[in-house]
Amino acid sequence: MFILIFLLCPACKTNTFYSNKTMVCLGDSITSGYLVNTAYPEKVKQILGLKNAYNHGIPGSTLSHIGGVYPFVDRYEDFSNRRQ
Repeated sequence: MFILIFLLCPACKTNTFYSNKTMVCLGDSITSGYLVNTAYPEKVKQILGLKNAYNHGIPGSTLSHIGGVYPFVDRYEDFSNRRQ
């Protein structure tokens, strides 16, 4: 919904409020950009004019230890060290 608002709001695209801000995206394959040319964190960065957008999406990842690969509960400490 947040992304849709900015896509439909031409004035938001020229807003300099976000120009020195950094966004960190946590997620799974959707966040990482699986099967798309450009992942949504990069698109949001471009739309808002952010300084940085760090994508911590990992395909197959889950929140807990039940299924999935490298769940958030095990990787949250790595976020500050990982840059994409």
